[in-house]
Amino acid sequence: MKGGYRFGAGRPKGAKNKNRTKAVEKVGNQADIPIENLEAHEYLRRVWNDPTVEPALRIRAAEIIVRAGGEKGKKDVKAERAARAGAGIFAASRPPNLKVVE
Repeated sequence: MKGGYRFGAGRPKGAKNKNRTKAVEKVGNQADIPIENLEAHEYLRRVWNDPTVEPALRIRAAEIIVRAGGEKGKKDVKAERAARAGAGIFAASRPPNLKVVE
């Protein structure tokens, strides 16, 4: 028999997702760090990823993190690299000194 419906095949109902359980364990490990030792960005990210916090607060924390844009994007990194590459040995030379000859 090739393909088609087979009774009992597939993922069982109520099976736990491996990625979800790992994420919950990771959040549980982060809870050991005291809140006083965190920066604002780290604290908001922890609230965002904590499944025990109410959803409205998690969404608000996510909005603040996204708006802050603390991390640089690909284009910013590329522009910085181009600026660094254009300096030093590869910098543009001085233009020629033009004088009128009599």
